[in-house]
Amino acid sequence: MASSSGALSAEAQVVPVPPGVGEGIPDEMDPAVKPPPAPITPSGETDGADDAAQAPPDLDTLFKKLADAKSASARARVVHQIQVEWSRSESPTIDLLMARAHSAIQNKAPGLALDLLDAVVRFKPDFVAGWNRRAAAYFLSGDIGKALVDVERALALEPRHWGALAGLAAIQQSLGDDKAALATYERILEIYPEMDKAEEARKKLSAKTEGRTL
Repeated sequence: MASSSGALSAEAQVVPVPPGVGEGIPDEMDPAVKPPPAPITPSGETDGADDAAQAPPDLDTLFKKLADAKSASARARVVHQIQVEWSRSESPTIDLLMARAHSAIQNKAPGLALDLLDAVVRFKPDFVAGWNRRAAAYFLSGDIGKALVDVERALALEPRHWGALAGLAAIQQSLGDDKAALATYERILEIYPEMDKAEEARKKLSAKTEGRTL
């Protein structure tokens, strides 16, 4: 078994990594957002009014507020609310795994992050933040194929997830597909108007792609 493991490790070392992959990830793929505490359900029946008061904001409503926001401060408040909702796992165990994975990514330890995030997506496969963060860890490790798979899983669960879209754009750029990356950044700006990093990237890619000889 040991020789088989060594062969796999040696094979992994010679797989070419596209330029730029693993050098950094978009901040939006691994946001430092503290999730809300998981609700503690008391024994017996709960009061309906209390349930309504504790109900999380509806994402559709929040995205409408984001589109209608008239100031940068108003947008920032809604963006934070959306990120909090995306981070809501309803599980203290998942929250702990996610927090430790975030620290591992920030400390450039994608292997540790992947071990933690494998458990997250296995225990909670409908948790979009888990797939998005694992995509970030794969991207950081240079495994662009698996990063793309996880980004697509995240976007299948939540097509408006601008962090996953930012990751997709980073992958597209790393593969030299600036035209596709430009379209992805434009999609981000449709969802999250005036997102500074997306707008800056859109302008640079627009100038770059328009300057090419057809």
